[in-house]
Amino acid sequence: MAVRTCQLLGLGVLLLTGPTSAQSCDYSESAYCIKAEASASVALPFAPLFSTQPTFVFAIGSMDDQDIQDMLSADEFLRPPPDDEPAQAVAWWLEYDNSTVNRDPLQEREYVAWALESNSTNDIGGSDGGCENLLGAECVSDLKALFTGINGDFLPTLKDFFKTPPPRINCPTLVWHHGDGNDPAFGGTAYVKPLSTRGDWFARMRNHRLLHPETSGPPSSGNSSYTHSARRMRFRSFEEQKATAVVAFNMGESLIGGGRDNTTINMACLRVGEAPGQGKVGPPDNAAEANTAAASAVVLGVMAAIWAFVA
Repeated sequence: MAVRTCQLLGLGVLLLTGPTSAQSCDYSESAYCIKAEASASVALPFAPLFSTQPTFVFAIGSMDDQDIQDMLSADEFLRPPPDDEPAQAVAWWLEYDNSTVNRDPLQEREYVAWALESNSTNDIGGSDGGCENLLGAECVSDLKALFTGINGDFLPTLKDFFKTPPPRINCPTLVWHHGDGNDPAFGGTAYVKPLSTRGDWFARMRNHRLLHPETSGPPSSGNSSYTHSARRMRFRSFEEQKATAVVAFNMGESLIGGGRDNTTINMACLRVGEAPGQGKVGPPDNAAEANTAAASAVVLGVMAAIWAFVA
């Protein structure tokens, strides 16, 4: 298998083939796994919960009829693709060393994480994990102000944004709604729904304990068999989904007050494939073979350090 690589903003892209793509995932049994066929990763700052940056991984898997039926049987809020349109499964997780989790009992903070999608065709680059070039500096600033201004339960409020997008936000390429005129159910429809965590928060430090919604213990590093977001369907072709940009967020809030001044928010952006209309990025064809051996080792060892794709 010939592989090309290039260094790009600490972002990695991996196309998965063979038995490893399926991992261990039964769509009829769990909403927190994915039969990943392609994925991308990017370093996502997450201080002070982690002492080093975890890696945000976004994965896509094409769905056949049985996959769709399995997902529908497991989640009553999902609806099937209209008119036999193609459907893709999408999900994300964070990868990190558990020893980097900050267990300081004086934090008294809770942390949330989520991901949105963008149909921007801009290149990923610049500040805020590459989001500046993708969305524009004004959009990035507006998003940070929007989310850090939320009072009360975060995720229920986030869901409301997808019924009525904020009127004064300068993000024309952020996908807020799929355009059919109906208020979308949060369970998942064609193009929208924030990809949020399995609980209302990713981690909470309270009463001197770092908790997780399911395990009441430290959140574990994720993988395709244990995703941190619920798996969702997107009614696009596999290539269209690869071209769709993903905007990842995390936010930390104080549990003892302090408001916006005591809130941290971070962003990072990625795309599994190429932007629409863009050519391949990488070394010339005559350099691909020379890079193959080194690229294979890097893909296996450090996804967050490369952008790799199958030639």
